[in-house]
Amino acid sequence: AIFTLISTAFVSILLVVLQVQNRETSRAEVNRQSQFLVHLIQRYVEESSLIETENVINDVGGVLTAVPTSTLILRMASSSDYNSSTDTFTPFPRVHIYLDNGVVYMKEGDNAAPQPLNSDRVIVDRLEFVRRSNPDSLSTVDVTLALHFKTNNIQRQFSQLIQTAIARV
Repeated sequence: AIFTLISTAFVSILLVVLQVQNRETSRAEVNRQSQFLVHLIQRYVEESSLIETENVINDVGGVLTAVPTSTLILRMASSSDYNSSTDTFTPFPRVHIYLDNGVVYMKEGDNAAPQPLNSDRVIVDRLEFVRRSNPDSLSTVDVTLALHFKTNNIQRQFSQLIQTAIARV
């Protein structure tokens, strides 16, 4: 009887430890992916020469509000695109960062192939950009990023919402 009680308690503790470990694994993966995406977007915004993303402005009862877009377009001043077929350089290539079907993609140049930025273990639910510019200062981009761990196990579910602003330097 004593052995059965001790075994039952040990198995219960072991199950709880495994549940916590599974949850922390999914939390760590979501945190890694979100930090990577935010740092990458931050680096490109800071290095850009111009934020080309245009905002759509809504007038709701006399209050003007910017409608977020899911595509960020940045003009980069530090490099050029070389077209080998025409032997010409196109200065200031554009970087596109956008969300498509739960995956964030980046294209470095208008004709470049898109590269996925997040793993298939994490689904990006929302990626929104709002460009803010003031006449006497540099533009900033408000970024909203929502993602979750891809699982059917309720004990491993974890999601995260990040809202930040990044200034072009």
